[in-house]
Amino acid sequence: MKTLFFVLGLVLFTACSAPISDLEPPPTYADFAAQLKPEMTYDDLVAIFGPPARDIGSGLHIYVYPLADLTEIRIGYAGKIFYAKHVDKDGNLIKQLL
Repeated sequence: MKTLFFVLGLVLFTACSAPISDLEPPPTYADFAAQLKPEMTYDDLVAIFGPPARDIGSGLHIYVYPLADLTEIRIGYAGKIFYAKHVDKDGNLIKQLL
């Protein structure tokens, strides 16, 4: 039984200890400004920017992408992109992207 716990612990430790350099950095504002297009689908968004951190919408999806500077990109989506905004940590509009 001790061997089983040891092996499970070793597997868990190995899986959770990926070097930080192996993790992809989050997208930046410049990434969104350069690559975000109004005709993109959800699959396009995920392929380029990764999955959103959360969806804060109700009816209309509002996909949230946190940026390293504590601002966010919020993308309103329902079958197509309705808007994309760069907002500060309080949700105040910095710049309308789309």
